[in-house]
Amino acid sequence: PGTIANPQGYAVTDDVSTLDAMSYSSAFWVASIVESSAQYLLLSNTLMSASAKKDGTEKDFYWTDGGFVDTTGVVAHLQQQTSSIVTFYNNNDDLTELSAPWSFLFGVMGGGTDTMNHIEGPTLGQVFADSSLWDDVYTNLTDGSILRATLSNVEILENSYLGTTAYTLDSLVIISNQYSDEFIDSFTDSQIKSKLDANFPNKFDVALPTLDANVLCMMQDYKVQTYADELKTALGL
Repeated sequence: PGTIANPQGYAVTDDVSTLDAMSYSSAFWVASIVESSAQYLLLSNTLMSASAKKDGTEKDFYWTDGGFVDTTGVVAHLQQQTSSIVTFYNNNDDLTELSAPWSFLFGVMGGGTDTMNHIEGPTLGQVFADSSLWDDVYTNLTDGSILRATLSNVEILENSYLGTTAYTLDSLVIISNQYSDEFIDSFTDSQIKSKLDANFPNKFDVALPTLDANVLCMMQDYKVQTYADELKTALGL
């Protein structure tokens, strides 16, 4: 078992299994209940709660989809002062339409957010000290011929809301989930490109068609193989 952290640096004191934590972290329906007094009155008994403690102070909280606070998953590693982070950002959102999950971490508004992703804004959400890095990161992540951004010696801010302390992150590798002609054209079977859904790979409403699901899996392998050397270096392999 490891430590489960949440905003403001509180650590969960309840006994929570890994499987339960994974399940709770997908509770995307919770936000609409806690944001509405009427829904909360009627549905609060459906919410999953737990206790947490920090510096001798205890409080109760509700489990919800972590994406409301940090869609990337990076903040949890920064709270632990991890020295090297590799993240595959396979969120079902086009970064050219919803960049907030990353731009807010750099303290940049970008195109703003929606009601489901990183809703605290760039002021509360900034953890990377150098906001000027964002433009190059965004360009690399949204370029279908690149799909990755690599940073080294990244200064991390103390952020009391997200529970991070100031330190230097040795390396950060971000692999994105944008459409890539280079990947699709790598198939010898031309029918694959013509039969993929127009929403591939990051604009599906609910579920993926079988072909798209399989191609998306192959896309992850493609990205790993493309940046194998960089990934090994970042992971110390």
